Amino acid sequence: MSVRKKPLVVVTRKLPDSIETRMRELFDARLNLDDMPMSRDQLAEAMRTADVLVPTVT
Repeated sequence: MSVRKKPLVVVTRKLPDSIETRMRELFDARLNLDDMPMSRDQLAEAMRTADVLVPTVT
């Protein structure tokens, strides 16, 4: 039996707690708990490594 890995989701800014909680349950979620804008390098790394990128407008 193979173990299925959860998709890696990177969230660029803080989302409502209920959404972040659910994302943690369903995905390997990397959340931006400090709610600070990602640097250009951080965003580029997130785009390279994430299965899903959840950007938000600031």
